[in-house]
Amino acid sequence: MSHLTQMETFVKVVECNSFAAASREIGISNAAVSKQVSRLEERLGVQLLKRTTRRLELTDAGSCYFEQCKKVIEEAYEADSLVTQLRTEPQGTLKVLTGSHFAEKKIIPDLPAFMEKFPKINFDLVIDERIPDFKKEGVDIMIGHNILLPEEFVQRKIMTTRYAFCASPSYLEKFGTPNQPTDLANHRYITHSMRTPNNIIQFKGEKQMQVNPYLHVNNATAMYLCALQGLGIIKLHHYVVADAIKKGDLVEILEKYNEGKIYLNVSYLHRRFVPSKIRAFIDFYCSKLK
Repeated sequence: MSHLTQMETFVKVVECNSFAAASREIGISNAAVSKQVSRLEERLGVQLLKRTTRRLELTDAGSCYFEQCKKVIEEAYEADSLVTQLRTEPQGTLKVLTGSHFAEKKIIPDLPAFMEKFPKINFDLVIDERIPDFKKEGVDIMIGHNILLPEEFVQRKIMTTRYAFCASPSYLEKFGTPNQPTDLANHRYITHSMRTPNNIIQFKGEKQMQVNPYLHVNNATAMYLCALQGLGIIKLHHYVVADAIKKGDLVEILEKYNEGKIYLNVSYLHRRFVPSKIRAFIDFYCSKLK
C-alpha cells in the first residue's frame, strides 16, 4: 500500500467524518479503510484520530497532518495533469467571463480562429460585468477588466486603453458642453452602479469630484445606449465608444482631463501548474490584443 494512498484514505475519512462513509466513496471495505489509517499512524508514530462510538476527532498532530496531506494530494494530481497535458492538445471546457463590449470587439472576432486551432476545447463564454466566484462557478478566466484582485489570482496585462467622457450631439445641444470637470455638477451623469463608489469621478492628476448621478445602470452596454438616446454623459473605455465618436453619434468631452492610459487584465486563479487550455487561450489572445 503506497504512502500517498494512505494519505488519500485518511483525508477522505476526515472529510466524511466516518470510516463507513469513506469506505463507500472509495469503494473498499470499512475494515480496509481502518487498516490503512492505522498503518499510517504506525508509520508516523503518532495518533491522528481519536475514535469514539459516536464520532471522529482529529488530534493536534492529525489536524496539522490533514492540511498538509490535502496540499500533497492536490500537487500530485496537478503533476499528473501537467504530464497528461504535455502529451495531449488543450481540451475540456474553458469558461471565460468578460463584458459585452470586450466580447464583441476583442474576443468574438478572433473566436473562429481560436476554436479552429484548438478544436477539443469546449468554449463557454459568459457575458457579465462582475467578479465571479471562480471556484463555485467553475470560471477559468476573467478578461478585459481593470479591477485589482486578491493575491490568490494571477493578473496579466493584455492591452491599454483609456476612459472617455461622451454625450450625444442632441444632449450637448440641449444642455451645453462641459468645459471643465466642475461643470459636470450641472449635468446629467450616467454612472455604472457597480463602480465603487459610483458617485465619484476620477480625473487626470488623481483629482476627483462627487456628483449626484442622474441615472444608475449596471451594464456598460446599457450606459452606451442611454447616451446614444441623449439621456446624459457617460464615462466608458475608449475602445467601447470609439466607433460612435468616429461616426458622430457621440462626442468626446473633457478629453484633456481624462486619467490617461489604463491597463486591462486577464485573470485566473493561481496554481502550480496552469492547465493547457488556459495557457492556450491567454497566449492566443495576447498575440491579438494591443
